[in-house]
Amino acid sequence: MDFWADGPNGSQPATYPGVPRLRISALAADPGAEWPWPVTALPHHERLPVLVRDVLAALKENFDERMTKQEVDALSDDRRTMLYQAYWRRVRTPVGGCLPAEDDGLRRVDYLGDQTYFRGLAPAPDGDGFILFMGSPP
Repeated sequence: MDFWADGPNGSQPATYPGVPRLRISALAADPGAEWPWPVTALPHHERLPVLVRDVLAALKENFDERMTKQEVDALSDDRRTMLYQAYWRRVRTPVGGCLPAEDDGLRRVDYLGDQTYFRGLAPAPDGDGFILFMGSPP
């Protein structure tokens, strides 16, 4: 079944019961001690709970950000290699019939390597937000 964030699936509350904000504080299976980019999803209207589309929009906005030199320098050698491999894959993959520019720069999505498909959220064991699960393409 296809999932469309702007359709009925995306209009469902992201949690039950609904919440006025949803903090994603960790990335599952991340070897780093602390995930450097926690995300807070807010509802698109103050009278609504956070919807699935709000979570996906917040994640997209977060992962579209360019990485700073300091962020790249803080990575392990193995993670940095994975980051650059993901970058080159991304700039050589057409999106909407167009290739991104080779000078597009490293983005946070490159940090995910080939684990770019949203697989869900789970409450963080420490009670501080949610853990983000990403996976390989189907």
